[in-house]
Amino acid sequence: MANEFALLTVSPLYILMVVLSIIYLIVLREDKGCFVTFGRIGSVAYILMYIIALILFIF
Repeated sequence: MANEFALLTVSPLYILMVVLSIIYLIVLREDKGCFVTFGRIGSVAYILMYIIALILFIF
């Protein structure tokens, strides 16, 4: 299971999603609202999953 999760670090689509999540957080940092909050939560979840997968890939 950890091996399959670690493969996300080299998946081009997942890397694109993480980059788009970072851009989303930077561009919409001043906006407030329900949908923006859901987007922020999703973006942080994508970034955290990538960090965990990167740690599993390295070790």
